[in-house]
Amino acid sequence: MRESTVFYRSFYEAIKELDAELQAVVYSAIFEYALNFNEVELKGVAKTVFTLIKPQLDANQKRFENGNKPKVKQVISKQEAKLKQDISKVEANVNVNDNVNANVNDNENVNVNAKVSRSHFRAPTYEEIFEFMKSKNALAGNVWSDAKVITEAKAFFNHYESNGWMVGKNKMKNWEAAARNWMNNNSKFENNKPKSVIQNDREKRASELEQFRQQYRSHLAENLSIEDITGTE
Repeated sequence: MRESTVFYRSFYEAIKELDAELQAVVYSAIFEYALNFNEVELKGVAKTVFTLIKPQLDANQKRFENGNKPKVKQVISKQEAKLKQDISKVEANVNVNDNVNANVNDNENVNVNAKVSRSHFRAPTYEEIFEFMKSKNALAGNVWSDAKVITEAKAFFNHYESNGWMVGKNKMKNWEAAARNWMNNNSKFENNKPKSVIQNDREKRASELEQFRQQYRSHLAENLSIEDITGTE
């Protein structure tokens, strides 16, 4: 049951052409349906007019019911938004104090004043570097002794740890790639690789170079509308 309803001018325009008796019947049917949810059985013209008006009455009732529903979802959404905002404020002002003791008495005070993006570089530990170099050395045929791997892993870690993990003037993006270059730049490691490994490395580099050349030629041909520029170098 409802205490009120909406009566549109279009209803009035549709009903006013009826004679007084039918007008009373249709008006009564409209209000009985809209206020008490009872559908009166009608016949003839009265039924035709009511049938045209009924969809609008149903739509009004649906809006009324939706308006009376508890706005639980909206309240929860506001609470979640506030919680996320509070978390963001906390993350932006985190102060991390780590006391590091690795055979040296160093005290590091780390102040985190910004959110860490997904692509942020994470410096590796010595153990990670050692395991990485150990696996690469095994793939190369163990050209380094275990002691050599330990020495180079420590040298790599100490070098980049001391300069803030910078490569030239830029922050390092991929420490594994840097570690591979470190190993390849070591003459003993490179010169003592088995011939098969060296040959595979050369073939891989040659293949990558040829692939780059093909991509460059294709790109150049596309921009210059030239079908064949295989002779262009």
